[in-house]
Amino acid sequence: MRRVRSRSVSTTNFREALSPQFYTFDNKNLYAISNIGRDKAAVVTIDPTNGKELEKLYENPDVDVDALAYSKKRKVITFATFTTAKQERKFFDSEKREDVTKLVEKLPGYEVEVSANDKAEDKFIVVASNDRTPGTRNLFDLKSGNLTKLVEVAPWLKENELAPMKPIEYQSRDGLTIHGYLTLPLGREAKNLPVVINPHGGPWFRDTWGSIPRCNFWPIAVTPSCR
Repeated sequence: MRRVRSRSVSTTNFREALSPQFYTFDNKNLYAISNIGRDKAAVVTIDPTNGKELEKLYENPDVDVDALAYSKKRKVITFATFTTAKQERKFFDSEKREDVTKLVEKLPGYEVEVSANDKAEDKFIVVASNDRTPGTRNLFDLKSGNLTKLVEVAPWLKENELAPMKPIEYQSRDGLTIHGYLTLPLGREAKNLPVVINPHGGPWFRDTWGSIPRCNFWPIAVTPSCR
């Protein structure tokens, strides 16, 4: 049996994060999400032999980059995702931008995310959800443009009976801007109501806009999030 020796190529501390995504298409370097040497996590390439950063591809001025997507078939980087009040995308590929635009137009009012695809990259499993429902799973045929609903995740939850989740921001005592989300009860004036505050875990975790479990006795839920 051949013995494989391992060695350390990069070391981080609790303030730093380096998350390899996948190899570059020539299999020489790695795409990664890293905040080493900067305030916000950015898309970079690194040398896998020594962990050193080679090039910065994208950095958002306000928030961390969450992930990087690519086309295995066409061997191109397609987009990076980041989260402000809601999830957004920075496109690097016009073809993928057009595909996502078509899906968004077919599913207005929902966040759209592709969870799987075939090898030909012309059929996709699409997640459609929002702040009041975990939504549906759909089959999208790129060639025909047809979108077929496969399943509704929680049909017993009536979307029009659940309260929306609104992004908010407010100032802390020391002058920082705190970002969060506010849920108000339906059919009630937003005045003199009890409050439930759900702090985020930290320091890296943040809450995001979308469907969350809600209890009937939560008239208001305020969820602070970090940027």
